[in-house]
Amino acid sequence: MKKVLNGTLRNFMWYGYDKPARITCTITDENGYISITADIIPYRCRTPHTCGCCHAEVGKAFPWLKKYLWLHGKHVDSGLDTYQFENGLYHLMNGKADYFQYVCHLTDAEMLDITALVEYGLHKCKRWGFYTADDNTKEVFKKNIEKYHIPQRALNAMQEFYKVLEKH
Repeated sequence: MKKVLNGTLRNFMWYGYDKPARITCTITDENGYISITADIIPYRCRTPHTCGCCHAEVGKAFPWLKKYLWLHGKHVDSGLDTYQFENGLYHLMNGKADYFQYVCHLTDAEMLDITALVEYGLHKCKRWGFYTADDNTKEVFKKNIEKYHIPQRALNAMQEFYKVLEKH
């Protein structure tokens, strides 16, 4: 499946000025995972100023798509990210819990539960100054993620997403 959407951004920040811009959003699952990317070309320009995973701008141009942007990078067959557990633990250890919550589509209560378990098992690495997790913490984190059925949530959302894409 490949779908290309064309739209307009009314207020695109370009060199400090709000300018209108054209946006081309490409949605594909050709490589086995969902990819939602965009090219943004400011008014009176020929080449894209911004491209790639521009989800904030895609959400502004296509409000109906906002609900499904978290599916970017999910495998079509399993519903998992490529390194969902490893990346999730990394983001939680480095203070980016809100990003992890967005990627896994978790509620606030679920995030509190996961964050409490992870923070309990973290250790500060004295030599380099970043957080590490022992194997026990990694297993607890993985089991906790599995408890919330995140891959199944993604697969259910993908089915709904495909139906919505057919309409647009």
